[in-house]
Amino acid sequence: MIIFFSFFIPENKRGSYSALSNLSYIGAELIARSSIILGAYLKPSMMSITIGLVVMIGIIFVYTSLFAKSLKINRFVTKKTNLELNE
Repeated sequence: MIIFFSFFIPENKRGSYSALSNLSYIGAELIARSSIILGAYLKPSMMSITIGLVVMIGIIFVYTSLFAKSLKINRFVTKKTNLELNE
């Protein structure tokens, strides 16, 4: 998988991509192991709420990583065109 993506990643940024890729696996493993420990102490209903919160935070992270930059660019372009039209 990493070999396939290495053709698309610029050569000067491959280290950063590799580090972040490994960090995501380590973070997922940390969350999974901590939820096993929490599951031993919490009631099933509290555990389902905890997992739901983790999932919602993950959805927010994915949404902002995909669309936040494009929203900022669209706002900038709209502002710039409005300024040009007013002049």
